[in-house]
Formats: sequence, C-alpha cells, structure tokens
Amino acid sequence: MITKGKCGKRPKCVEVCPTDAIDFSQKDEIIEISVGTIIVATGFDLYDPSSDEKYGYKYDEVITSLELERMMNASGPTGGKIIVNGREPKRVVFISCVGSRSEERPYCSRICCMYIMKQAHMSEREDS
Repeated sequence: MITKGKCGKRPKCVEVCPTDAIDFSQKDEIIEISVGTIIVATGFDLYDPSSDEKYGYKYDEVITSLELERMMNASGPTGGKIIVNGREPKRVVFISCVGSRSEERPYCSRICCMYIMKQAHMSEREDS
C-alpha cells in the first residue's frame, strides 16, 4: 500500500472507512466529458514541505493544512479535535505562502490567506 504524509503503513482512515473508499494506490487521470453546463474546478498541485528543511516538516508537531483540515473534520480520525503527539496543542501557528513566493513559483494563489484565516478560526480553542 502506498501512503502519503505521516499516516504510516496502515492509516486509521483506511481502517475505519466503511465503504473502502480510500485507495492510496490511485493515480491522477484526466477525463474528458461533454456537458450541458460549465464546470469550474480550481485544481492544484500539492506542495511537498519535506523538500524544504526550513519548514520543519520532519517533526511530528509540524503538519500541512490538509492534515489539519482532516483532523478538524468531525468524521476525521480524531473526531474533530486537533491532536498532535497524543495531546491538544495550546497554540497553533500558521506559516503562509509555503511553496509560493519563490523564484520557482513567484505568484500568489489569492486563496491561501482566506484559507488560513478559516483554519485559524476553526482551530481556536473553546477555553481561550
């Protein structure tokens, strides 16, 4: 089985999915279809933060926004709680513009700032 990120050999999401809908061996494919309307799909390529040591992705406490999104999801592996190393963190720090604003990718996606604000709001602790 091929996995991505820090899930390990047998990710919990695969184990608990009642419909076996999670398949890490799938490959990207382009499908052309004729439709009677316009479909808008923003699409993106995931940035691999492990390719740049300055972000510290090698540490368990550093996760990507998609990993955080999965944790915050009520049907996710942690039931909607942010759990890192077995505990809920006291603070969450966000690094923006990761993978962009470089010589290789000098552009702004114009969505990350809104996305990071949404995640910051959703990750706020109730007792703070």
